Amino acid sequence: MRLSTAAAVAILAATSHLAAQQGKPVPPDRPIRTTSTRAPLQQVAFASDNTTLMGWDAYGFARWDPETNKTLDRQPVIAKACEKHRGPVLPRSEDGRTIAANCAGKLVFFEMATGEARGEFTYDPKQIPTIYTQSPNGALMAGVGAGNTTAIQIVDTKSGQRGVLIQNEQEVQQMSFSSSGDLLVTGAVDGVRIWRLPEGELVRKIPGGTFHAMSADARTLAMERGRDVAVIDIASGTAKQTLPGTATQLRFSQDGSVLAGWTNQQLTVWDVASGKPRLTLKASQLVTVALSNDAKLLAAVGMEFAGGGAQTSVGVWRIPPPQ
Repeated sequence: MRLSTAAAVAILAATSHLAAQQGKPVPPDRPIRTTSTRAPLQQVAFASDNTTLMGWDAYGFARWDPETNKTLDRQPVIAKACEKHRGPVLPRSEDGRTIAANCAGKLVFFEMATGEARGEFTYDPKQIPTIYTQSPNGALMAGVGAGNTTAIQIVDTKSGQRGVLIQNEQEVQQMSFSSSGDLLVTGAVDGVRIWRLPEGELVRKIPGGTFHAMSADARTLAMERGRDVAVIDIASGTAKQTLPGTATQLRFSQDGSVLAGWTNQQLTVWDVASGKPRLTLKASQLVTVALSNDAKLLAAVGMEFAGGGAQTSVGVWRIPPPQ
């Protein structure tokens, strides 16, 4: 990651108050730290220390310390794993934990927060997977092939053995596993469906939206519904909270206290308990978002186009406490 002084504020502008850092007030229109790189970042994640940031591109990751604004190391793990067949990095883990690379015949999975390899899956060239994700424990993979967009194949990541084939009725557009891997949520135009694994039993269908996120304890589901976001109790299927705002991607913090929802032009971080926004950002080209495990920091990745080229900027923001 090549550091520069390019300001992410050119991409993102805060419209709510930011808390002070180390006793110094943070201007409400600026992130705490910024960095930029010409490598197109596909995903970012906070490490377990809740400060260090992992930035992923098609070669691997760079580890960045926002406190010092320095790159700690650079590991081309994707380039090494894919050898000469490096392919696009496709972030299909909706909880922000796992990233995958398509290496011309195989999928290679990595844990985003550590860079550790999480196994790989060799696929039939006649059944190229277009949407896929891995369970947080690394044991299972769910994949949807280009030839049959309603069928979800469950695969044991370690043995490669195929499990149940789930039929979703409508074309699958998003998938996410529970932390334990015993639930799979699929999103389609007619709503989301919750499946119990390994048998592939349909637990519940919730109409109204496609894009979703599941909390780490698998008790709560967030689902976009056009002009708002519903926070749903998975056990009963009833909405506990309705959050105003548009989102095409959603992500819970690890402790479930905050929910981030974003499009390419706006990001909102809601307090789940009260339903009130704690941070709102505007963007010209927002790529992706990450939340620290303690729900105190947010990293937002934006894309700038200037001088015939593109540059990725990363801003780190402090999430204001609930009011």
